Amino acid sequence: MTDEVKSRDDLLALCIEDLAEGARLVTGRLPQIAEKAGDDLRDLLHRIAEGHGREVDIFTHAGMRTSGPANIWMRGILDDAQRDSETLPEGPLRDIALVGAVRKLMAADLASLETALALARQLGLRDQTETLTAMHAAARGFDGELADLLGSSTSRQGAS
Repeated sequence: MTDEVKSRDDLLALCIEDLAEGARLVTGRLPQIAEKAGDDLRDLLHRIAEGHGREVDIFTHAGMRTSGPANIWMRGILDDAQRDSETLPEGPLRDIALVGAVRKLMAADLASLETALALARQLGLRDQTETLTAMHAAARGFDGELADLLGSSTSRQGAS
């Protein structure tokens, strides 16, 4: 991708590159973070990482360009999550922090997916629209599961 974005096609390509780079980061780093989480959260984080791995595969198999500039948002969020996984005591407090960090990750992912989806719709790209719609639905589902875990982790933490 060139540094200049001159059209909706260029912007969509940049969005896909950004999503793919973020997905690679999530796939590579989230499983390690997951190993420091409680059982329910660990399983969900592994599923989120696997889902992001499938996204990269889908983009690649669809012939979309998947290499581009670094995704500094995802990197920063994953840095924060890793720090929390290493510095907070094992248990509900750590899980609450990790859920918060990964929900930030999901919010960034959803915003990027929504931008790409809007562009694909405007460009009349039916296949990409369907693919991005499915990815968006999966991301919203994961975020909902994280929100549910946040409620249960907070309940277990009590007034501490």
